[in-house]
Amino acid sequence: MRRGRRPGAPRTERAEVIYEGMRARGVGITALAARLGVARSTLRRWLDGESRATAAFSLDALWDALEVTGADRERLSARLAASPPIGFLPAPTAGRGGEDTRSSGQAREELAALLRAELRRRRVSARELARRLRVAPATVTRFLNGAVARSRLRIEAVCDAIGLDEGSMRRRELLRLAAAGALALSLGAPPMLRTRRLDFDEIGALIANVERLREQGRPREAWAAAQAAELGALIRRARALERDTQARGVSFRYDFMLATLQEQLIPWKGQRAATIGWYERARDALLTRAAPGEVSHEMAQLYERTAPLYRELNAFDESIWQYDYALRQRMEREEDLALAVHLHRNRAHVWAARGDERRWKADLDAARGVIARLPGDMRDELYGLITYSEGEGYKRLAGLPGLPPYARRALADQARDTLLRSLAQTHQQWAAHEVVTRLSIAQTLVWLDAAEALAAAEALAPLVGTLYPAFASKLEDTRVAALRALGLRRAQG
Repeated sequence: MRRGRRPGAPRTERAEVIYEGMRARGVGITALAARLGVARSTLRRWLDGESRATAAFSLDALWDALEVTGADRERLSARLAASPPIGFLPAPTAGRGGEDTRSSGQAREELAALLRAELRRRRVSARELARRLRVAPATVTRFLNGAVARSRLRIEAVCDAIGLDEGSMRRRELLRLAAAGALALSLGAPPMLRTRRLDFDEIGALIANVERLREQGRPREAWAAAQAAELGALIRRARALERDTQARGVSFRYDFMLATLQEQLIPWKGQRAATIGWYERARDALLTRAAPGEVSHEMAQLYERTAPLYRELNAFDESIWQYDYALRQRMEREEDLALAVHLHRNRAHVWAARGDERRWKADLDAARGVIARLPGDMRDELYGLITYSEGEGYKRLAGLPGLPPYARRALADQARDTLLRSLAQTHQQWAAHEVVTRLSIAQTLVWLDAAEALAAAEALAPLVGTLYPAFASKLEDTRVAALRALGLRRAQG
């Protein structure tokens, strides 16, 4: 017999209030956590009253994430205020004589959480704070994670760097927490992390081998290699080094790789929701090690993969929100610009699915504009992918309900020709790309020549089974649609 509370039942008054706002806007806890830039487990513990979640986010940030405004915002805020403790930035625990009785570890954690919240509020990244303090970014990262009791940083200098005025309530609170945490400020660098015996180059080479197998169109072999005991043991050791940036990087790369493999292996019918779960676990693991601003490129990578899956679930608003969030991140390096190209061209699919041709074309043009800023050796391949996305857009426009037959055929014809042209332009290292493109062509042929669509689908079957097993059910749907169209035309003929 199942014990405990009914799943989904709010445990606290604060949870009832927040869930009311979530239901009104159709936002789930996973999506809300992503918008707040915190781990799902952090938000869940706070809602359930298991954690104070001190300064992990502010009330204003919560309402902004839920897009609650005006009278609704005032009403829900009043309900929260009437049922303390709300859980935002609680006051220190005072003992006899007014002294702070928190443990030093708890005080350091609260200090770090309060600092992270203040940085988010002022839109200052950890890297920018490090620049202002003239210290290494890793020093600030460890300080913000509350992992060290000894630091090069002076709390007064940190307050000055983020613009907290003398005598302000926030500054006084930070100074109290620093004292309670017994921080040995300016007494030297934090202890060295024990990473000497962990060879990150070796881990990188093993992960690269798995990625190479995937690119070669061998996803099942890649999955087996990813589960190998040697790589698994190294990743577990890396995860134990919670504050090391190299360990964080290889851990994320491994988690992200597993999710992309699952996207290629899970059958299409149930793929979207299951694969989103893999990416969300990768995101939650990442956010236990760093604030969102420190891993903006990685967050953008995750949303570039999950936004299309939400589109396929017809959750268009969530898909657009994720694309917008990812595109707001700083895009300065070449790899960031290449990612921005994919974000624009994939967001274009959402506009096409909604029948918004103006925004569809605008995003494709934006992607071309970003490509023009990249080195010449990167441009041709990306322009080919833009052509592919344009063909996909025509296909989605052709599938909109209510089109007259001549208009549907005209769009399908444009889709087929554009997709064929993209095959001549792209020479993807990822072997499955041609299979994905040819399947899209077969789908357009259902409207143009059902017999040819059926032949194309049957010719693709062995390649799909090897290179992209997840699309087996999608291929079968195409074959069934072609057979239905053939039967309808024969009946009409």
